[in-house]
Amino acid sequence: SNKSAEGLRKKLQEELGNNVRVTSTAGANGEVFRVQVGPLTSANSVAPVTAQMQKLGISDPIMVVD
Repeated sequence: SNKSAEGLRKKLQEELGNNVRVTSTAGANGEVFRVQVGPLTSANSVAPVTAQMQKLGISDPIMVVD
């Protein structure tokens, strides 16, 4: 839900200090919400951010390169 996504966004923003946003798209069963962190300053910053996210219980964050 949007409420859950916004709650996670707030938690990540507080813990990581990075730009965190929520985006939504239509899914097969309704609206789907994504919580995105970034952009990160370099590829070297991915591992530390991933480790922090894992400590927060996000086990498999996905990195997307634009």
